[in-house]
Amino acid sequence: MVVLALSATVLAQKKSKVEGSVRPGQNAGNVKCATITIGTIESMPAPKYPSEALNLKVGGVVEVTVTIAENGKVLEVEKIAGNSALHGAAAEAAMKARFSPTICNGEPARISGILSYNFIPLAPNERFFTAKSIDEFKDISKAIASYEAILDLTDNYKIAFGYGDRNYYPELPIPRGDFAHQLRLTLDFLKRQAEIAKVDSRNAFSDLNPKRITPEYRIEFADPKAAFVDSIRTLLKDYNVSLFDAKNEFDGREAMRRGEIVAIWQGIFGEDAVPVNFMSPGTENEVVLRGEFAIFLQESLRVLTYKLLPSD
Repeated sequence: MVVLALSATVLAQKKSKVEGSVRPGQNAGNVKCATITIGTIESMPAPKYPSEALNLKVGGVVEVTVTIAENGKVLEVEKIAGNSALHGAAAEAAMKARFSPTICNGEPARISGILSYNFIPLAPNERFFTAKSIDEFKDISKAIASYEAILDLTDNYKIAFGYGDRNYYPELPIPRGDFAHQLRLTLDFLKRQAEIAKVDSRNAFSDLNPKRITPEYRIEFADPKAAFVDSIRTLLKDYNVSLFDAKNEFDGREAMRRGEIVAIWQGIFGEDAVPVNFMSPGTENEVVLRGEFAIFLQESLRVLTYKLLPSD
C-alpha cells in the first residue's frame, strides 16, 4: 500500500464549523514508486455536527485513518482518534470522501491516509445581550486571560455583549455575525464620543465598501432572523461598511480568521489600530476566539480613542 499526502478544506456549516484535511499515515513508503501521480480530492463532505455535542459545546480534532481503494473510494475506516462524541459523524463523513486514483509505476494504487476533522462549536446567535456590568456574564471570572479586556469593554466602553443565556463564551470562536455586531458597537461608540467632543468622527475611521453596495441593495442572509442582521444593515447605512462576500451575501456563522480581521480593521481604522501581537507571521488562518478578540478590541480602542480625541 502507498501512503501519500493529500489536502482539503471542508466549508463551514450554518451553526458550526468543521474543517477537514488529509495527511499521510505512519507507515509511509511500503511501496516505492519510480513514477507517481498523486490523486486529488474530488469530494470531501463535512460531517454533520452531532446536535448533542453542539449543544454541550463539545469540539476538537477527530482523526480518521482510512484505506482508499485504487478507484479513489474509501474502503474502510481503520481507526479513529479524538472525542468519542464526534466519532460517528467523522467516520460517516470519511466514508463518503472521494479521490481521483493515485498512479504508482503506471498502475492505480491503494493508499492510506488520515482524514482530520476539526469540529469548532460556535456560540448561539438567537439574540445578543449587552451587559452593564461584567458580573452579569455568568461564565466570566478573574481566572480567564481575557477578564481585564472584557471588564474594560463592559465598564468603560459599554460595548461588551454575550447572548440571551447571559454567557459570554470567551473560549468559542467569534462568528462573522458577532464580529459585525461588535464592529457596529465600536463605530457607534466612536461616533458618540465624537459628538460629545464636537469633533469629526471620520478622524477615527474610513469607509469600507469597495463594491459600492447601497443601503437599498437587496441583502441576502443565510439566516435572515439572526441577531446580527440589524448590525449589518446599520454598518452599510450609517458607516458605508460592507462585509458581504463575493456573491454579495453574508453568512454570520462562519468563524473569523486573524488575517480577515486584520484586513477589515486596517481598511476601516488604519494599520496603527491593529495590535502588533495580533499580527504574528504564520497566524493569518488561525480561528479567533471571542476572548482573544476582546483583548484585540481593548488594545485597538486605546489607539482609536487617541486618534479621535488626541490629548493636548
